Amino acid sequence: MTPTVTKAETKKRTSRIIVKVEQSAQARTAIKEAVHLATSLKVPLMGRYVEDTALLDSAALSFTWEVSHTGQKRKITPDMLAMDFANEAEQAQLILHEMIQSTEVDWDFEKRQGDPLEELVHDAEREDLLVLGAPDVSYGAEEISVAHMLRDATTQNHLDVMLVGGVHPHTKQSRDVPAPQMPRFQGGVLSILEQLEDQHLEARPLFVVDDGSSQAEICFHIAQHLALVLKMTVRRLVVTTQDAAEIASVLRQRGAGLALFPAGCKGLKHDTDATRIARHAGCAVLFLTADHSADALF
Repeated sequence: MTPTVTKAETKKRTSRIIVKVEQSAQARTAIKEAVHLATSLKVPLMGRYVEDTALLDSAALSFTWEVSHTGQKRKITPDMLAMDFANEAEQAQLILHEMIQSTEVDWDFEKRQGDPLEELVHDAEREDLLVLGAPDVSYGAEEISVAHMLRDATTQNHLDVMLVGGVHPHTKQSRDVPAPQMPRFQGGVLSILEQLEDQHLEARPLFVVDDGSSQAEICFHIAQHLALVLKMTVRRLVVTTQDAAEIASVLRQRGAGLALFPAGCKGLKHDTDATRIARHAGCAVLFLTADHSADALF
């Protein structure tokens, strides 16, 4: 039986949430999740917008054109792109402000220049949690970049990272999924075990993906604390499969409200499996750094 960890036995880890802000649909969803988490954990929120210097440099080239969805072309200049960045940053800040104004969260916004993913990680401390939208499947190069950032952030920078794809709203749903809708797998997913059951807790469960590693057990300890704050049940999803689509399917079918993965989870065969799961799991996916102790996230 897993021992219950009390607040007195742990110390707070997360001291700030840093969210990548843009105007895209994925970024808006990520901002919403970051605000929800910051509100629940009672930690400050930093919205970070990054002007991509690689795009600014390419705008100086004579053959750089922008093609709209209607097929119209326009010549791109550094000044035009800088103005576009300034407008997007202003709109991104407004989006963040609108989502957070009804809360009591202490928040800030900053604009930087550089590589968008590198600047998201730059100067983040081990106690910080990074939040960003999972890239759309049509942006293959961006997906690979996010996957590499996630791997480096969780293994080298010792940061926790949340990827947000298509997310269900924070509403109560039926606790029990009708049997005909339950997926049937011959292997891979070995079992789904409820670890906390309280009729007063949020119906959408928090799943801990258990690959049999000691780090997965630490994730479960952390999940117990997090679930009490977020008013969710905790369930352990034991997997041996390396099929990301199968894992995402189970999380979605079971109505997961949040999924916790240990960094380097054996269930993820390829780097891009993390972004694929985040897009299709129907919930935010939190990857915990490989050197995590059982310290609470709040």
